[in-house]
Amino acid sequence: MAYALLVASAFLFELALDLPVGSLPLALDGDGASHGAVAAAMGSSVFAAMLAGLPLGALVDRAGRLPVLKATAFAGVAVLVGLTFVHGAPGGSALLALRSMAFIGFMTAEFAYAGDLASPDRAVSTVATLGMVGTLTYASRPARALAGAARAR
Repeated sequence: MAYALLVASAFLFELALDLPVGSLPLALDGDGASHGAVAAAMGSSVFAAMLAGLPLGALVDRAGRLPVLKATAFAGVAVLVGLTFVHGAPGGSALLALRSMAFIGFMTAEFAYAGDLASPDRAVSTVATLGMVGTLTYASRPARALAGAARAR
């Protein structure tokens, strides 16, 4: 039951935190940001994720899987709420960077927790199955973008 809840929460979390990746560039462009500012905002996301990975992994080991999972889920939701109010590239860059850090922290904790839940002979397949959740959310991105564009018309 715990693994099913982990898979469902991972799917919903990744779907939700994937939204700004497609919508923030359009919002910044609508706010009049230059193409360079939009690119910098999107790049801040990748750069923050790269910088945060190792420290967040150490935090997962020290603080525990579930506390980090819960804290990063809360942080991700807070970022999404913040993105509804932010205007301009500086705020968008900062919140997108925080979004990536929450995302990396959540993913690190979820994979570690999945490994803990699995029996030793099923640990790799358990983690690999959970990894397919992320692939599914990324693969569904074009369809979700088209659906959003159709609703906007």
